[in-house]
Amino acid sequence: MTATSQQYGLDSTMKRVGHSQRYDIAVHYPDGATRTFRTLELLAGGNSGVMHCSGTRVWKVVEMEDEAETRRTMALKDSWVDPQQEPEGAIYERFYFDKMAVKQGNTTPSPFLTVVCHGDVYMDHPTREALD
Repeated sequence: MTATSQQYGLDSTMKRVGHSQRYDIAVHYPDGATRTFRTLELLAGGNSGVMHCSGTRVWKVVEMEDEAETRRTMALKDSWVDPQQEPEGAIYERFYFDKMAVKQGNTTPSPFLTVVCHGDVYMDHPTREALD
């Protein structure tokens, strides 16, 4: 009864929208910038009661600008990760860049995910580097 929200593992970057089952999720960049996305529906996951996996969820979201929903619909993935693991968003960016470097001049759409943004949430440390 005396534990803080963070000690319970609650993510302070996810805020419930009113009494709905929708959430505003803030993605923080190392330079201090923030982008906010509002969930529309849960696409996959949601088995947060399982303690032996990363608790991955995939949401259908829209980006928020000036506290209003935009028309840009995206998928947002959230999960618990090992702090020593390379960020998944960085892996996708590198893979996508390498793939495009090989296929210069090709105008067909890529079958790979396009990373719009990615970031980490830390409960006890301000940055990934603080964990080293």
